[in-house]
Amino acid sequence: RLEAALESLSRQDYPPAASEIIVIDDASPPPQLDAERLHAALAPFPLRLIRNLYNQGRARARNAALRVAKGDIIIFLDSDMTVGPDFLRTHVERHRTQAEAVFIGNIRFASEIPTTRLTRYIEGRGVHGAEVEQPMHFKCFVTGNSSLRRSSLLRVGFFDEDLTAYGGEDLELGYRL
Repeated sequence: RLEAALESLSRQDYPPAASEIIVIDDASPPPQLDAERLHAALAPFPLRLIRNLYNQGRARARNAALRVAKGDIIIFLDSDMTVGPDFLRTHVERHRTQAEAVFIGNIRFASEIPTTRLTRYIEGRGVHGAEVEQPMHFKCFVTGNSSLRRSSLLRVGFFDEDLTAYGGEDLELGYRL
């Protein structure tokens, strides 16, 4: 699934030299991610792969990636998602017009993910029917497809590392944003 996500990113209509794509492997069980395959899937975009020796949980893993990221605009994408060729460009363009806004894109699962009531709900909630300029409720902030400026993260803080159970760390950050 991660390879499919990276392949969809490799087809972006955005300059590879202006992009930084970081994948954090939070101590995945064997067989571990094949770094060569991931780099090949993302080409011509460069990949920075960070491996945690032990599972730190979603909040800490994401914060580890945020600490090494150099970009002014942070775009989140889950490993089981795919995106269209305008994904990066669209997020970047939105931040040119509204610098401190948080943008939430549509969730689109990889084709290998079976369609269920849950996936239909996630793909259909939130921003799909909303006007582009319409403010969204914080509960729509999910890191499957969202972006914000680094300055916003520095102002409110990164993900809460005290949240160690699966899920909720993105909603909590959305609340603070």
